[in-house]
Amino acid sequence: MKTLMSILLLSSVMFAPILAAGADLTPSTNKSEIAANLVAGITSENEGLRVSSAAVITEAIDNSIAEPKDFSGSLIPLLKMLDNGATEMERITAAVALYSLDNGIGIYRLRGSARFDKSEKVRDVSKNLYYSFHTLNHTQYFLDF
Repeated sequence: MKTLMSILLLSSVMFAPILAAGADLTPSTNKSEIAANLVAGITSENEGLRVSSAAVITEAIDNSIAEPKDFSGSLIPLLKMLDNGATEMERITAAVALYSLDNGIGIYRLRGSARFDKSEKVRDVSKNLYYSFHTLNHTQYFLDF
């Protein structure tokens, strides 16, 4: 029994590097598939999936996994989420994702959300995102709150 165990251990030590050499251990990222899956998540009926997909879009852009242009198809669903979100969390997550997309339409809608949203928390987050965008880009505010 000891001999069998030692043979198995020795063979696993010898053949593991050979087997691992043939395997592709580096993850390949297909940005278009990632973007398509996240856009599908944003358009779903499940609120948790919508919120988490918007948060992952923000994280992917912030961590340089993808560029904002890779998620251009998510602009319209995020705008709908910002306007029609049932909860504050959903609307805030949509606002942060729109800010990360760095799109003029999204920034313009943040201005509207900062002015007209029913929740004070969402208005504050949208206002801060709107101001920070213009501060970082050295552009003029079109609205003073």
